Amino acid sequence: MTKEQKIQEAYGERYDSLKSGINTDGIYVGDTELLTDEEFNNWNFIGKAKNIGPGKYVSGSRPTSLSGIENNNGWIKIESEDDLPVSGKYKVISTHYSKSIIAKYARSGNTWLPVGTDDRRFIEVTHYKAIIEDKPPIY
Repeated sequence: MTKEQKIQEAYGERYDSLKSGINTDGIYVGDTELLTDEEFNNWNFIGKAKNIGPGKYVSGSRPTSLSGIENNNGWIKIESEDDLPVSGKYKVISTHYSKSIIAKYARSGNTWLPVGTDDRRFIEVTHYKAIIEDKPPIY
């Protein structure tokens, strides 16, 4: 599914009536009077509402399901060779597993191999992200 499709899915049947005010990160910037009470109460508001007249406000908001869409929650979707990383270990989403795993990528052979499992077959990876080591406690 594409980013645009996820945005349309999140807005549902309201997408067509609001799409002129929806940006590429799924944020609706428009008159809050056009929002239903449920939308107004349940969406994430971004920034401050701006008063544009008596009882009229414009604000950036979006469905909560789109939180993190601007960077895909840190995941890089592999759509072409340009999206592939340098050789190393990454957290990955694979068509072979139901959850994310750690895999080693070898750029020379363009292969992904699971790490820490008995599985020794190459896997197909759809998304990856860097493994960030936690900082140790300060005290």
